[in-house]
Amino acid sequence: MKELLKRAELEYNLIHVMKEGVSSNNKGENYMSKEEFKHVYPHTRGFPYVIIDGEEIGGLVETAKYLIKEGLVSGKG
Repeated sequence: MKELLKRAELEYNLIHVMKEGVSSNNKGENYMSKEEFKHVYPHTRGFPYVIIDGEEIGGLVETAKYLIKEGLVSGKG
């Protein structure tokens, strides 16, 4: 996913989704519990999950299709 977003020349914020009860020692990064993330984005079915400008896009395949449709990446090799 990171490579696809890089090819599209998009900046992104990464949110690490953690299992309940798991703590993180990485300060300065965005962390959310899986429960909290699913509450905010109820259509989530798996990860990675992409949201662009508030629009829930989906996983890798949906994101690739979106970026091709928007002309941000090429569908060719």
